[in-house]
Amino acid sequence: MNKIRDNQEWANLLNALNGGFVSSGLGADPAYADVLPTGMNFYGANPKKMPTKAAWETAKKIADQLLNDYYKKHGKFPETIGMIMWGTELLRTDAIAIAEFLYILGVQPEWNDNGDVQSIPKLIALENLTINIDGVTLQRPRIDVFTTAVTGNEIWINLMNNAVKLAAEAPGETNDQNYVKKHLSENGSLDRVFGLRGLVLEGTGISDLVPNTSKWGTSNELASVYLSRVSYAWRTTDNGVSIQQNRNTFQYLLGNMDLVTQTIDSTWRLLDTDDYYDWFGGMLLASQNLGGNPDAILADIRNKNNVITRTVTEEVELEMRSQLLNPNYQDSLLGTASGWMEYASRYENLFGIQATTGCVSNQMWTLAAQNLLSDRFTATTDFQAYSTQSMLGWVIEASRRGMWQADPQLLTSLKDKYMELVNEYGVSCCHHTCGNVDFNQYMVVGSSLSTAQLQQFAGVLYAATGEAVSVGTTGQTGQVGQSNGPTNTGQTSSTGQTSGGSSSPGTVSPGDVSVAQETSTSAEQGTTGEGNAYEVSEAGQQSSGQSSMPIVAIVGVLILVGLVGFGYFRNSILGFFKR
Repeated sequence: MNKIRDNQEWANLLNALNGGFVSSGLGADPAYADVLPTGMNFYGANPKKMPTKAAWETAKKIADQLLNDYYKKHGKFPETIGMIMWGTELLRTDAIAIAEFLYILGVQPEWNDNGDVQSIPKLIALENLTINIDGVTLQRPRIDVFTTAVTGNEIWINLMNNAVKLAAEAPGETNDQNYVKKHLSENGSLDRVFGLRGLVLEGTGISDLVPNTSKWGTSNELASVYLSRVSYAWRTTDNGVSIQQNRNTFQYLLGNMDLVTQTIDSTWRLLDTDDYYDWFGGMLLASQNLGGNPDAILADIRNKNNVITRTVTEEVELEMRSQLLNPNYQDSLLGTASGWMEYASRYENLFGIQATTGCVSNQMWTLAAQNLLSDRFTATTDFQAYSTQSMLGWVIEASRRGMWQADPQLLTSLKDKYMELVNEYGVSCCHHTCGNVDFNQYMVVGSSLSTAQLQQFAGVLYAATGEAVSVGTTGQTGQVGQSNGPTNTGQTSSTGQTSGGSSSPGTVSPGDVSVAQETSTSAEQGTTGEGNAYEVSEAGQQSSGQSSMPIVAIVGVLILVGLVGFGYFRNSILGFFKR
């Protein structure tokens, strides 16, 4: 048989080189598809055959495991599940996620003899919807499910819409047996496939806004962008797919969502890209802002014979320990300039995950911060300095917003290292550094650097951005206004620091902040040494904070401004302070 196949491959190769016709055949991923390329003129995927029978069997395992986990935790089945689907992932896996969508509804695909999937699926009898939990077989209800689907494939959209309609019309079932029916009676719409307003290559808006830290203050702002962008229902009509905004139903489903899930089928994971916090994080955040409290579960399907489900918190910790904090992983990236930039992007994505899901524990933030103080991040080149500044910026910004309850001494070390790098190499102008004046004002709070070093930092920043940072007469290691520990109130204190714990994503609304100098002569007044402490105050206190600034500091700033105005800029300023 192998000899015949080899002969056919050679014959097809010679035929193709002679300009002849070679029959086409599927050349999909053998890990998921029943395919072995044999010299055919292959194509990568055939959506007409998706989900395949093999994908269907895997999808049932995934759905059962998700329901098993939820039932063990809550003692009941979820009523509503939200799913995130990406077109490339569907193609790679023969549409496992779509099969999962159908099975949750209690509907199964129907295949033609040639393997094509029929547009109208088949209803699974309610008595056949069973699940084994700790050796006990239970009958489960039809569970409502909706998705944000990054695909415009009409075949898939029709299949999912038809499945929802079939489940809603299941005869003789009560609302307790059929949650699709229950929610239809409450909301009146069967829209369950949502996405962007059309076939556009853009995200939810979350990943565009989060890095621009000066442009948003609360999670409500992020959720609002998400809801406005993704609340378009993709409906099946006789004339093709119709796209109409249905924010009312989308918000109803999000507010009542019990579980949000997404499959991970490759090594491309949460910290590797902003797409996960853009879509998965966006759905979770929007649900929480609408009063929901869903479980957040990721299904690792890289081995279809051993599906692993993890909470987002567990997944983030796994990725941080196995990659971000792993010396071998670090060495693989930190040998080149592009590797440094790639490694630094993981810190940005870590911040994005926290801003949208609140799943990064205080311990993991501390480890991520301590990592940046190690010898590996002693910059000797400009690209190393700029990458390290960016990473330091993300952990410090997490502290500023109350996402991370930092140890005061650790936070001081981070700020000092950041400003020392700026003074030596210049500022790395990222959205969250140069572009955020409040961040730079927060940077000088509690620093242990000398007045000259702080003024040098202010000068370099002003030369790059034209924005002035107010500094006092001395540095300080004390953290006035820094929260001493996490609470769950989620309220913003008068100093601009949140009192919310790390489990609350984006709870802080920093607003405009300034540095107000407070005179203190003892550690009991909030300092750890002699000199002045610095406190972050709200914008309303800005004028009083600035008016209390020492004359010496004001004169110093004016001198720096004058130097810049006469054209000395960065090199001249640095040379002035080094002298």
